Amino acid sequence: LFTIGISLRMFYLNRPMRYDEAFTFLEFGKSNIAYISMNYSYPNNHILHSILLRIFTILFGDQLWVIRLPAFTGGVLTLVFTFLLGRKWFGLKAGILGVALVVFSEMLIDYSVNARGYTLQTTLFLAVLFLTISNNNKNGRWILVAILHAIGFWLIPSYLFCFGIILFVNISKHGFQKQFVLILGLSFLLGFLLYLPVIAYMGKNAIINNPLVRVFDSMNYLQEFIENLISIYEHLTPGVGIVQGIVFG
Repeated sequence: LFTIGISLRMFYLNRPMRYDEAFTFLEFGKSNIAYISMNYSYPNNHILHSILLRIFTILFGDQLWVIRLPAFTGGVLTLVFTFLLGRKWFGLKAGILGVALVVFSEMLIDYSVNARGYTLQTTLFLAVLFLTISNNNKNGRWILVAILHAIGFWLIPSYLFCFGIILFVNISKHGFQKQFVLILGLSFLLGFLLYLPVIAYMGKNAIINNPLVRVFDSMNYLQEFIENLISIYEHLTPGVGIVQGIVFG
């Protein structure tokens, strides 16, 4: 399954570049890291992804496959963490079924060869969720979770939704624990420090009130949210019956 998943993503690695990818590369991927870290004039700047994109193109050149390499890496790691999370949470068969769905997901294949930060965000979400459901309560694990949360916020501000889901899973599985306050405080503190260059250069509104980000009222947001959930489910589960038949025979 892993071989099929990687092969499918490699097959599309050199397809024609699209607008968002081109804009991200030309505006941020060709800029210096200081500029990337402080310029959030466009939400296209998924800061961590843009920095990785800059580093990769310096090291390996600006061929199309290199430009997409950070997203591709995130797509491959999504396969890995889907299996690890499914196996740890529900058992081996669940891990295999989860990977099978991700391998053939049109949406996840698309994002794996789209030079944006979404697959890295998915990888961070799965990795933190994997750490969250562990029964290991050592402080080092909680600090690592907080650091990964902060990196997720720095990657894309919409990681806030991932944070909320993970917090809900934490409380559901372990009950409310004092470590949650530590995670919450440390995550937002580190995230704030990572965004300090943006705040200093452009002000806080570049992040929390960007003019290019559409704002919904509560009712329209709820409707859009439900419609997006349905759309995501439909994209993530094509041929789910066939996959179940293969896995569970």
